[in-house]
Amino acid sequence: MFAIKKRIRSILLWSVISAAFIGPGTLAASSTAGASYKYGLIWSLVFATMACLILQEMAARISIVTGSDLSKILKQNLNPFPAFLIGFAVIVGCAAYEAGNILGALSGFSILMPVGRFSLLSIIGVGALVLLGLGGKSVIVKVLGFLVALMGIGFVIVALKSSPSLSQILSGTVPSIPEGSEWLTLALIGTTIVPYNIYLGSGLSKGQTLREMRIGLAISIVFGGFISIAILIAATQISSMNSFLDMARLMGNSLGNWAYLLLGAGLFSAGFTSTVTAPMAAGIITEGLFGKNEFSTRWYRIGWFLVLSVGLLFGFLDVKPIPVIVTAQALNGFILPLLGIILVITANDFQIVQDKMNSAFLNVMAFVVLEILLLLGLNSLWNVIDDVFGLPADDTVKFIILQSTGLVILLYTGVLVYRKRKLKTRAG
Repeated sequence: MFAIKKRIRSILLWSVISAAFIGPGTLAASSTAGASYKYGLIWSLVFATMACLILQEMAARISIVTGSDLSKILKQNLNPFPAFLIGFAVIVGCAAYEAGNILGALSGFSILMPVGRFSLLSIIGVGALVLLGLGGKSVIVKVLGFLVALMGIGFVIVALKSSPSLSQILSGTVPSIPEGSEWLTLALIGTTIVPYNIYLGSGLSKGQTLREMRIGLAISIVFGGFISIAILIAATQISSMNSFLDMARLMGNSLGNWAYLLLGAGLFSAGFTSTVTAPMAAGIITEGLFGKNEFSTRWYRIGWFLVLSVGLLFGFLDVKPIPVIVTAQALNGFILPLLGIILVITANDFQIVQDKMNSAFLNVMAFVVLEILLLLGLNSLWNVIDDVFGLPADDTVKFIILQSTGLVILLYTGVLVYRKRKLKTRAG
């Protein structure tokens, strides 16, 4: 009985990861994919879920073996400047997206019942403040675990009631990129694999065994991917996707008022859980960079309080921080592949993880993931340069340039991994 309770606690703990990546951005991307391309992009969510699991497992394994969170590990094994730069970029991303998380929760709750904007923002802000400030980690994971379950049940029921064809769903698991869906495909992957989630998972791994972590993490992330796919399937019933609120109305008209309410509850849950997890991740990063790895310390509180405050400020002012969000997307688009490369190199460094290095199979999978992340990051960098200087190239030329650059970086990463693994041979 004790073992079962311990397993359930581990699953609840890691449910925070699925709560973090299923936010308004994931809802928008999955809904757009379902409305525009029906079942054709399910495979990209399957891949994104696997990729998320691979990266999160590496980050958590490194933290468990070393006894340090990712911020501390990067600070100790890199020059401190890049460790602080990466951490700061991820925190800026947390702050920028926090406004969107809060507005997403606001939209979802307004579907369920009419409440004034100021009052509702106050309720959401106070709820997040109480959870982060007074609840403690155990209370946070229980609340977020419940909301993730509610969100999952809501979207799965709506998806099933839309009577999806099993053959169409299975056909969607075969990789293909419909015309015009190239960048939406990358967006689905990018909204599932989030830089701050990697830090969050690293911080949550404290006190876990490798077995507990792997089981809890696998269940949580697979369930999160299942929810994303359910959202896509539900959205196949509509012809266009302008906003998630529009989707709720259209689904309510076609399936009944219950679907409208369930989608509202799902949107609120997605927004509120991300409203809590983004500041939580920022607190863990700040604590890892400046203090000790304990949830109760002042640096942890400073980190989450600043991010939550920024999000609420934009919410109360009804200002969408577009320039900040664009900057954060560019930063995180660049940081994510860099962080992935650092994770792969570290997870193969015998001096750091000893005999818990990546297996050959895991390395193959990790390099496939890195290739996609590099494409995402280089595309973000391309877009920034294009906005400033203008780059006259069609999509085919652009893809060839990005892919070639990515392959060069992968080759260099492979050389570094080989050198790190050779240390085990010398030690033996």
